Amino acid sequence: LVVIPLIPIILGSIGGANLILFEGTSIGLSSKKKKIYREICLSLELGISKLYVFQQKALADKLLTNDEIEQSRKISDDIKNEILVIKNKNIKK
Repeated sequence: LVVIPLIPIILGSIGGANLILFEGTSIGLSSKKKKIYREICLSLELGISKLYVFQQKALADKLLTNDEIEQSRKISDDIKNEILVIKNKNIKK
């Protein structure tokens, strides 16, 4: 009479199910956070490059006009708003 070792088979299948469910979920959540991080980084890079242009103009002119100050404030506000939109968009999903 051959006895099938049921306990190791059951424990192995429970371990496999655990791996599939919990590790798959954690990988999915971390990839979503990476996507959010990439979008925020892209938004920051674009805003910083725009601000860099204003800085270079001011250094070349040795003059900082009110218009340039307002435009740089607008760009920094746009950056903040874009980051909030990215975060809110991904929280709702």
